[in-house]
Formats: sequence, structure tokens, C-alpha cells
Amino acid sequence: MNHFIQKLKSQYLTDRSHTNSEPRLAKTWNINKTTSKRQENQDNEQNNTNNVKESISRFTLFDNGQHQHNIPALDLTSHSLSSSFYNLVHWRPHHHTTGKNHNNNNNDGSVRGEMKAQLQRVHSESCLGRKYGQPDCYIGKGAFGTVRLVKSDQQGTKQGFEHHNKQQQQQKLYAVKEFKRSSNESVKSYVERLTNEYLMTAILHHRNIVDTVDLVPLHDDAKTYCQVMEYCNAGDLFGLITQADGPLLPEEANCFFKQLIHGVHYLHANGIAHRDLKPENLLLTTTGCLKIADFGSAVYFTGDEEMIYCKGACGSLPYIAPEELEQDSYDARAVDVWSCGIVFNVMRKGGFGWKTAQKNSDKDYELYLLSRQLLEQQQEGWDKQQDRSPKTPQTEAHSVLARNPGFDIFTGYSTVEKQLLFDMLDPDPTTRLDINDLMDSIWFQQIVCCQE
Repeated sequence: MNHFIQKLKSQYLTDRSHTNSEPRLAKTWNINKTTSKRQENQDNEQNNTNNVKESISRFTLFDNGQHQHNIPALDLTSHSLSSSFYNLVHWRPHHHTTGKNHNNNNNDGSVRGEMKAQLQRVHSESCLGRKYGQPDCYIGKGAFGTVRLVKSDQQGTKQGFEHHNKQQQQQKLYAVKEFKRSSNESVKSYVERLTNEYLMTAILHHRNIVDTVDLVPLHDDAKTYCQVMEYCNAGDLFGLITQADGPLLPEEANCFFKQLIHGVHYLHANGIAHRDLKPENLLLTTTGCLKIADFGSAVYFTGDEEMIYCKGACGSLPYIAPEELEQDSYDARAVDVWSCGIVFNVMRKGGFGWKTAQKNSDKDYELYLLSRQLLEQQQEGWDKQQDRSPKTPQTEAHSVLARNPGFDIFTGYSTVEKQLLFDMLDPDPTTRLDINDLMDSIWFQQIVCCQE
């Protein structure tokens, strides 16, 4: 075994000597620009006042450790706006029927009747236009729906919505997701799909969760329903990292990470696991408030005081935990923790460490597993030493790994950050760090978050 490890390590170091050691990032994220160039741009834009430590166009860090996000608002007239809401409408129904029976129920009345029964609505429903206003511009389009902006004069009962500009301060902005019914989906399946997500999200009220306001028909005679949601005027985290052309500043990323964990902790406290956490589903306001969105894959993991285990992988492959791909059932809470760890690494490194957490399918992931194995061997060796330093064996192991940057995919992290991230990305879900232990850590509590 030791011979095999040394051989694989040697091969790995040789391969990395000819390639970029930064993790790769799929889609359009460009990591070819060097950190030094990014730093040069930051220096050129830096504020010269004494109380500003570091400043770029979207983020300002002050000498006292506080910071301020200055994320540009989305241009509502730009066609590129739709990319920020791409993920909300490029999905397929999780449950549908494939038979021909749904044609017998293919009428408006059956959809409206089923919807009223599911939502236990007695009175006639108001359509979107009557209740909130007519939809304005498209902000996202896909094969199974659209997202449009509605400017409503109603003040409503929800709080915390941000206005797009000073001229719209008397109007409340909503993002309206239209749910299209697929050709092979029965009325019952369509209604269940919409109401399950709506009833789950309508009871959630947290700063870091997108507020779900209503579920209404598109117009008076429509069989298509729309989900009315809080509008986040700065797009999503994916777009922010794309525009950054590489890693976010550590203080910037840590602030977003702390908000993400607070949101996930709130979900888990209410018995809900998201199962599709990724930058595309993390919306932002111009002041840097992060909000978790898109609960199409979310599940309740408790029922009658018993744990409910999930089956089947869902989400985007780079963020999927290994147990989703390898086990028949899994704890959805541990899956969320894994995804949060990947999101953190993406923000801080500007790319992925691997494309899929599958043995024999991804070389980078296999090398990550090897690094963990080496750490365990090093830890066992230190446990046998009588004169080892006061540090814990785990911390010493990470320190040794940090001195070999060609073999460490987490180069650049502090020792504490590295330890927590290794615990979050533990391939064994039974020993993986849980959300409560993460929040109790001194490092997490010391993160400066401007939204607290």
C-alpha cells in the first residue's frame, strides 16, 4: 500500500508540474488570469482614504475589519440579465406521468380545481395581474418556464425587499416564476409539483432565504400558475464570480459563506434540506445580502419524529456529495454540508477541485482521497511520538501538507480553514462535520458578516 501511495504521489506531482495547479472551473469561469493581475487592478482602484484598507469596485474593506459590498444592480434592459435567472427555469419536473390519461384532464377547470383543493382555498383566486400587476420584462427564459419582473404598487405584508432605484421606491418588485406543464405531465403531478414547493417555502422567513409570496394563476382563464417571489436586484453568486475572473477576496467570500451557513442552518432547524446548493441558486442584493433560492429539489428529512433518508442524486454534478452517487439512501443534511464546502472552495479558489466526487471517474477526486489517506497516516505517526509539539495531530498533518503546494488542492487557506474544509468535505457522511459544529467553531464565529 505504501509503495502504491508513493507511486501515485510521484505521478501526481509530475503531472502537476506541467499544468496549472489551480482547480478547474466548468462553464464560463475564466481562471487563466493570474492573481497578481487581479491584485494590480485592485491597487489601481484602491481608495486613498486612511480608513479604507482595500477597495475594488464591488467590495470595500476598512481598517477596522468591517466591509461594504457595492454590487452593481442588474440592468433590466440588458439581454444578459436572463443568465442570472437561468437556473430557475432550466429544470425538469421531478415527478410526472408518462401515460395518455392526462389528456382527459387537460382543461383549465381541472387545474384550478386541483390547485384550490391542494391549497385549501375556498374563495375565487385573483390572477397575477389583478393581485400584483402585469408582468414586465423577462429576466429569465427556459424550456419549462419563464421568470418575469412585476412592479407592484402594493406594499404587501412582507418586509426586506430592496428597490431597484430611487424612481421605484414607491413600487415593490417581485420575480415571478411561471411554471409550465410538460406535455407528458398529468394535472395531478403538475399541481403536486407546484404546491409542494410553494407550501414548503411559504413558511420560511429568514434573511438568507428568498421570500416566497404567493402562488397564483397567470391570468383569469389560465391553467398555468406563477410563483411570486422576492426580487434580488444583483443577480446570483455565479454571475459575481464570473465577473470577478477568479477568486473573490477572502473577506468577501467569508461573508457570503457565513450567510449561506446561517440560511442552511435555518432550513435544517425546520426539517428541510435543500439538496441543490450552488452559486446559481444563491441570489444577491446590491448590499451583499445572500439568499438561498430554488427549492425544486428540497425535501423534508423528518416525519413522525423519524429520520427520512433520501434516494437518488440531484443537483449539479460538481456539487453532488459522493454518497448520492454511491449509496442507495443518504442523509440530506450531510449532502447540504458537502455542497456548502464546495461553494466555499469555489469562491476562494475560483474553480473546482474536481468535476465529480466519484472514484474511478475523476482523477482529481482520487488524488483528493489520496491526500486524506496521507493525512491519516501522518496523524497515526504523530500519535505514536512522545515528543510531538502541542499542536493536535490533525493540525500538524495539515501543516505538513501545506508545505507541499503541488499536492495540496487547498493551498492558500489558513490552517484552521483547511481543517474545517477537510471536515466538511469528508467523503464519509457519518463523520462529516455537521452544520451545528461548524457554527460553533471559533473561526466561523469570528467571520465579519455585514448582514448580521
